[in-house]
Amino acid sequence: MDRKIITVDCSNGGNGDVWMRLVGFYVMAGLLPELHLQILIPKFLRTLARFTFGDRLSIVENGFEKIKIQYSGLGLRDLVKGIAKGNRYVMPYQRAVIHDKKNRQVKDSLNIILFNIADAFGLVHLPAWNYITLYQGYLDVIGIPAFKKIDYDQFVTQLRADYKHIYAKLQHNVPVSPPLNLPFDLKL
Repeated sequence: MDRKIITVDCSNGGNGDVWMRLVGFYVMAGLLPELHLQILIPKFLRTLARFTFGDRLSIVENGFEKIKIQYSGLGLRDLVKGIAKGNRYVMPYQRAVIHDKKNRQVKDSLNIILFNIADAFGLVHLPAWNYITLYQGYLDVIGIPAFKKIDYDQFVTQLRADYKHIYAKLQHNVPVSPPLNLPFDLKL
């Protein structure tokens, strides 16, 4: 069976953001086995991510292939060069930040319109507005077109099934970072 390959750069964001995305991708891989998900994350998390999620996700190295989908929290103006080169961006926080704003300004309304247009043309990938208050692992991945057919109830059902498996893995022989070695002359 030929599987469609989706390669995503998830190296942008905090460690918790990256981990939630990995959980989201893992769940989606369980629901959509016809997809082969290749994920780029920060180097220091790769060993642990391969251990935890490697049965469904391929954790790739920089330069593995041209990665076209990337996470970003930047504005459209900052993404124009990348979009012109064919890059596409997943932007869950663009909607979340505007959703949480108490006082929207004209600029915010203009951003909403421009991001909606960019999403309609497939230049950026946004979650639907009704997903903003749901679990971040879902919010972070649901904007990707291949996943849009998965509703939240399906996601949660698979997440619950995966929880026991992942929890059991993390109870034994978890690879850890090398020990921290402080220089002998460092004065604490």
